[in-house]
Amino acid sequence: IITTLCIIKCLYGEKLDIVTSCSVLAKRDAESEPPKGNKDLYEFFGVTVGHICSEDIDQRAQTFSRCDVVYGDLSSFQRDYLLDRFYGKNILGKRNFENVIVDEVDSMLLDNGNNMLYLSHDIPNMERLQSLFIFIWRSVNQPVNSLDDLNKIYDNAAIKQSIIEDIHGMIMRDEVDAGVWQALLKSKTIDEDGRILIHLKDYTTHVKQLKFPKQKTENRLIFLLNIISNRQRFIKLR
Repeated sequence: IITTLCIIKCLYGEKLDIVTSCSVLAKRDAESEPPKGNKDLYEFFGVTVGHICSEDIDQRAQTFSRCDVVYGDLSSFQRDYLLDRFYGKNILGKRNFENVIVDEVDSMLLDNGNNMLYLSHDIPNMERLQSLFIFIWRSVNQPVNSLDDLNKIYDNAAIKQSIIEDIHGMIMRDEVDAGVWQALLKSKTIDEDGRILIHLKDYTTHVKQLKFPKQKTENRLIFLLNIISNRQRFIKLR
């Protein structure tokens, strides 16, 4: 009956998606010859048929694109719909599920009614990133009083800089003169972006080893680095 309905619809230029109770049946109906499947009957009427019970995402995308009739179990259709609509994988192409036939509907609604599909699972040690996610959440949920505030809050570069500054500490180019900046780069105290690479509780000895000509420059840099070293930190990745 299902095969007959599919062929009639396809002869009118429509596409169909068949939801089976399991992947084994989907593969059987799409690939097998009689008496198990109806592949020869589809071919007789020029109807292309395939299934999406495969781990190969490219193969599934081709099936959706090329086949008039697509077989699959509920989880397979759920997976590809979510990957297409929410993850932008473009698996479905122009297919819009205009005709859907559910084989053994009682299996889907009763036996598997409480089943849930997960596209992702728990990642080991993910809890270590909790403080990072909280920091980002706080950053993007700050009060907004103007359009300028909005642009600053949702500026990806600014968010990235604030994260690096909290984790590693940073010196901005406008905080020191060019000579000091070059000395810090040469000694690998900072990188090109100003991220601090050498972490100390007190930078007095380290700065003195750089041998700046002016005591004022040396004192100012020690003060700046020590302030950064003792800053309040919100992100704790250890």
